[in-house]
Amino acid sequence: MSSEIGFAYVDEDFEEDENNQYVGGRWAFDYEQKIISWLGAFHDHEGFFSAENRDDINIRSSTGLKIPLNDYINAKLQANIDWNNSPAEGAASTDKEYIFTLGYEF
Repeated sequence: MSSEIGFAYVDEDFEEDENNQYVGGRWAFDYEQKIISWLGAFHDHEGFFSAENRDDINIRSSTGLKIPLNDYINAKLQANIDWNNSPAEGAASTDKEYIFTLGYEF
């Protein structure tokens, strides 16, 4: 488990809306837990907030399961969720991805 907190400079580039830049804060939290010998769970998230506008909050998170297939190769099933309290006009406040990956660790 690890966590972070501090200051941040955020530069949001939008294709169809005005770009947004601000100074604010950042926090992050990463957690990994072995459930049983062949299955682990993880949750990572990171958040940003504006010091100038209380409605400007962004959170990115990734939650899932990790299965080691051998000493170097693993499989992951995860859900990524990005949330923006004040999205660009016409955009949704929440983006979701569901991902299956095979990875190599060394």
